[in-house]
Amino acid sequence: MSLKTQLKSLCRVDKYINGGEFERWALEHGFKASNASRRLRELENEGVVEKKIEAGSVWYRLKATPQVFKPETIIAQRVLKLI
Repeated sequence: MSLKTQLKSLCRVDKYINGGEFERWALEHGFKASNASRRLRELENEGVVEKKIEAGSVWYRLKATPQVFKPETIIAQRVLKLI
């Protein structure tokens, strides 16, 4: 599995994680810290993760994706409620 995919799987929607934590994780798993930082910036540019800078530290979290329902899914849910 690629480093980018692994970093994405470590991100959470409900909690920001310090960039330093990702760098430490990368070092423990045989990657360079700078490579982890670069992959996180790429994920942020792709719109997969959100970034905030607070007190000189960078924090990341998985970007919440809105639920998109197809019309047939909505109809099926309404029918199930009637049953």
